[in-house]
Amino acid sequence: MALYTTERRDIVAHCLLRALARRERSGRAPKRLLEPNLATWTQFKGNLQLQHLLAMLAEDASLRYPLPANLGIVLGLDIAKGFSHIANETVYGWLQALTDEVLDAPRPDALADYAKTLDLPARFAGADLHKIQSDKRVLELPGTGGQLVARALERSPDAYLHTNTTVLTATWAERAMAGLVAMEWDAPGVDFARDDADLAWATDQEQRHRFDLVFGLLPEKGGRWDSLALAGRFPLATIVLV
Repeated sequence: MALYTTERRDIVAHCLLRALARRERSGRAPKRLLEPNLATWTQFKGNLQLQHLLAMLAEDASLRYPLPANLGIVLGLDIAKGFSHIANETVYGWLQALTDEVLDAPRPDALADYAKTLDLPARFAGADLHKIQSDKRVLELPGTGGQLVARALERSPDAYLHTNTTVLTATWAERAMAGLVAMEWDAPGVDFARDDADLAWATDQEQRHRFDLVFGLLPEKGGRWDSLALAGRFPLATIVLV
């Protein structure tokens, strides 16, 4: 069943709040959501509520991570229906759910949790994904929002999200997921992710700049293309479907 725009907004917001809190917990960002008793916010908030705190933090985060923090890019959503219109009690509930298990979860587990919240596939045979060499270009097909390259990067110390990978997206959930991958990997910007539901852009790129690896889902797992079809589009690449 299709979700209303506000429901999609709330799903993205919930994931973003967890990602922001995880950055605070790990020392990658100053404490705002995790500050004891929200001391700074309480001192200056006046009549503002928790949804306004989230909106301010999202606006700040969007400078480095337009995905997933900029709803205009993720959802095409007008600012009038943005983060500041989420119910205060909803944000309060999300904050109460920031347990040690959530905040300290290993990166792969955190990404799997985001994927489940976004209703994206979250279980893969990660061992089948090739290690990425520093001179290789990797393409992830639509459907997983960057999760496959994230799995491969875990064991590829010489490769980087923006330098070595391109993540294709086809839906709002995949765009959000790609941004969450970027936040977990401390990789600001959106140049690694691109909407390309029918592979038109990727096929054109292949003719000019060859991809070495193509990651995607098996057809029985929800993938839209089989190995034979992909080999026709990317004849020199190694196709890895999981």
